[in-house]
Amino acid sequence: MVNGVLTPSTDPADEEHPAFRGSLEPDVSFFGFDLAVSTVVGGGQDAAHAGPGYFIVIQEQPTEPRFGLDVGTPTGSETHLLVAAGPPAGLPLGGLTWAAMQRTWRASRRQQPVRVAIHASQFVARS
Repeated sequence: MVNGVLTPSTDPADEEHPAFRGSLEPDVSFFGFDLAVSTVVGGGQDAAHAGPGYFIVIQEQPTEPRFGLDVGTPTGSETHLLVAAGPPAGLPLGGLTWAAMQRTWRASRRQQPVRVAIHASQFVARS
């Protein structure tokens, strides 16, 4: 908890890994954990369950690069550069080779993987 707000721990020792997992084609995965509901939700009255609870983290695969621009980012006429076989006539390369220009363009549009952490109390009802 930071300033009264629940925040996920960044310590790898605090991670809980699934006891089992499965998937349904084409793109659904599910995971099961060996944890009591009162432990996951946290905030219980007894000492064993009075902790802050757990966060469920959903994240994109970090090894799959994704390219794009954030909403509201101004775009120019350069969006064709990624696939063009050679530089368009009159395009100033500023001393770079065509391959270097394309690498620079791709690197500037690579998006970071998305990671979302939601406290388990938003998913699980206390009984």
